[in-house]
Amino acid sequence: MAAPPRPQSLPYIARAAVRAPTRDRVSPWLLRTSAAALMLGIFLLDTLTTLEGAVAVLYVVAVLLVAGTHRRGDIAMAAAGGVLLTVIAYAQSHGLEHVGSQTVRAFVSLSAIGIAALLALQNQGAVHTLSAQATLLDVSHDMIFVRDIAGTITFWNATAESVYGFSPAQALGRHADELLGTRYPDRRENVEAQLLATGRWEGVLEQVTRHGNTLVLDSRWVLQRDDKGRPTGVLETHTDITERKAAYAALVRSEQRFRRMF
Repeated sequence: MAAPPRPQSLPYIARAAVRAPTRDRVSPWLLRTSAAALMLGIFLLDTLTTLEGAVAVLYVVAVLLVAGTHRRGDIAMAAAGGVLLTVIAYAQSHGLEHVGSQTVRAFVSLSAIGIAALLALQNQGAVHTLSAQATLLDVSHDMIFVRDIAGTITFWNATAESVYGFSPAQALGRHADELLGTRYPDRRENVEAQLLATGRWEGVLEQVTRHGNTLVLDSRWVLQRDDKGRPTGVLETHTDITERKAAYAALVRSEQRFRRMF
């Protein structure tokens, strides 16, 4: 039995959970109906045929199917239904006091159903957590995007879209430095070296919007790693300090002018 796929990283969950249109998702009602029909078919196959294999293990498919509804109750009900139907089919075919190879197959099926339900519930919890985190990133007042190690953008929040002027469709898959014309306070190689060494980088840099306006940004980077500690991506948070920088420069010029006067 194959375990459910592991939750994907935050950028992909964000695009799926935050930006995915409702019409692109399969109806929960359709998933429940399909799972119920599948379980009924498995039950009839298990009770009306003389197949020697562990037919009841197919209830795992129904459990994984209802996992697509994103409701923990549906997973629990499907697992409980699979267990109940397995016991009923075994009792009708062999009797509860019979012990043999059929008992072993029934036990394997029950174990598979339970394990599949636990993994689906665990996966569901992780997806909900990542979805909540992605929503927080999307409503932040700062420009936030995620890129892979090569610099390709994989997540683009709503504030980045508003300030930079690029929609997610225009930004995703593009190289961040090329799209935004990033200018660094130091050599790019030195910035990357510090990021890899410490896992973080902070500094002031300049980027250009879609309409050609230059922004001065207070930038913070956080390195993302996989389970083996290998770098997989970078989360960049940018705060627009263009007006603050301009006001400070005007203040410095004013002070210099008054010094010359007096």
